[in-house]
Amino acid sequence: MRFMSLPVANEIYNRSSNSKINWHEVNHRDLQAFCLAVSRFERSTMQVDDEFMSKFTRWLRRYRFKLCSAPLRFSHPAVIAPGTIENMSRLLKRLQLTYPGIASKARDLFDMASKLAQSNENPLLEYLKVLVNSQNSYKIALLIKDSSLTKHVEKVFSEHYALRKVQMLGTSQLQGGNLFDWLLVIGPARWFPEYIFDSPRASEIHLIRYNWIKDRWKREPAFLEYSLHASQDPVSGDLEVNSVLKEPRDLSEMEYNEPAELLPTINWDDINARLNLSTSQDDQTQEYVEARLFSLVGEGVVFLESSEKSKALVIDLEGDESEEDIDGNESGSRVKRIRVKDIHEGMFILLRTSGGGDYILPVADRILGDKAGQAREMQLYWKELLRDVVSKRGTTETSVALKSRGAVKASVTNVRNWMSTKTIRPQNYEDFEAIMSLIGLKEKVLDYWEVAIAIETAHRQAGHYIRNLLLKKVLHSDLSELEKTGRMDFELEQGDGGKLTAFRVEGFSPGLYTVPASRLGHYFERDEYAWQE
Repeated sequence: MRFMSLPVANEIYNRSSNSKINWHEVNHRDLQAFCLAVSRFERSTMQVDDEFMSKFTRWLRRYRFKLCSAPLRFSHPAVIAPGTIENMSRLLKRLQLTYPGIASKARDLFDMASKLAQSNENPLLEYLKVLVNSQNSYKIALLIKDSSLTKHVEKVFSEHYALRKVQMLGTSQLQGGNLFDWLLVIGPARWFPEYIFDSPRASEIHLIRYNWIKDRWKREPAFLEYSLHASQDPVSGDLEVNSVLKEPRDLSEMEYNEPAELLPTINWDDINARLNLSTSQDDQTQEYVEARLFSLVGEGVVFLESSEKSKALVIDLEGDESEEDIDGNESGSRVKRIRVKDIHEGMFILLRTSGGGDYILPVADRILGDKAGQAREMQLYWKELLRDVVSKRGTTETSVALKSRGAVKASVTNVRNWMSTKTIRPQNYEDFEAIMSLIGLKEKVLDYWEVAIAIETAHRQAGHYIRNLLLKKVLHSDLSELEKTGRMDFELEQGDGGKLTAFRVEGFSPGLYTVPASRLGHYFERDEYAWQE
């Protein structure tokens, strides 16, 4: 459990009264022109309902956000993925066929983006070098909005002498007892939780943003008898002449971006539709449930069942390393199971991102004991016979033949699943009995069914054992990496023991979706062009 000593708590209180906030403004003419042009283009195409237009606009927004939110060169692969420019060029050719007038404006924006994507510049980085170098003895930390870029920024900082001492932070790390001399924050204040400024962990907070991003945020007292010491005028960094100007800028005299409009937004309906495109339309055996869609740090989402009793594993950074009552809701353990309805933005959920693979087999065989060899042979035998039938008659005819023998869920998809070594048995005894009849083993159906049940039970117990090993690893791990980046993997050293991954929740859908039960709890990589509106 996190511990905060009385002296540290007192120091935080003192800093809440005496800390200083400085605003720094940086400029880059080409980036400014691009950012503002994207907003104008969005406003002019709001009424256009076109898939290619939406993809193009979503990409523009995502690229703009990354350019404005992290001190990485404009061409960095984490900012613009390799091949993106070529993909967008092909998309524009399609757009030219449907909306030639709008396509010409889109082409101008594409040219601006392409120019930036070839640039190794980043004025935020250059400004930070100068700012940090001016205070060599200070304990300095940096906070950025998109924590999925944290490791990339950390690597860039390691290559520059002046920046090596800067510690990268996640927002949750500014709720504990870590104290700093300076906290550098990239972007407008409204991008970040208010506690960062109301209960500061630094004597000075430096907000660094591009000068066309509006930041009319006003600091409010957090405690009684509270005095404010904040520089209300921005410090402008004009890097083209390598000088620092102390000139407040009047935003009323220039065009600017609101902080909120620069943040990526999510089209939940579009994500749901894309993720469920691969669901077989002719498979009527699937179970469907109501689920909520959660967006995760970086490039992922997950469906979690939304029923009242549905629960999910989470990491509580305030919890201790107790292994007791992991599945309980009232435990003080670091890992606990809570209701899905109680999961909110900023929490860390645990998902199985690889299944244990080959490691389950030896564990399951140990559970089966002396019966393991014969059980595996019987399992392979009936599956081989079923594959022989399918190779001669095809999946469709085999499906019909099984149904004629009493199978209730013998769809083409299920026939393929039953042949696979990745599945153990059909869920229904009637389906298994039909298979045994078709392959000539009807008289031994009970023997084979009992073996299949035994194998399934052993695999389930093995999976539970491996899961507990992984959870123990989570309980006793240093979670500072998770706090900093919003994601952390937990793997076993013994071969392919599977993997649990913790993700910070970035948001969740306002509504529910009806999805196949097979989709629940699985991490999905997001399609970059299908997400941000």
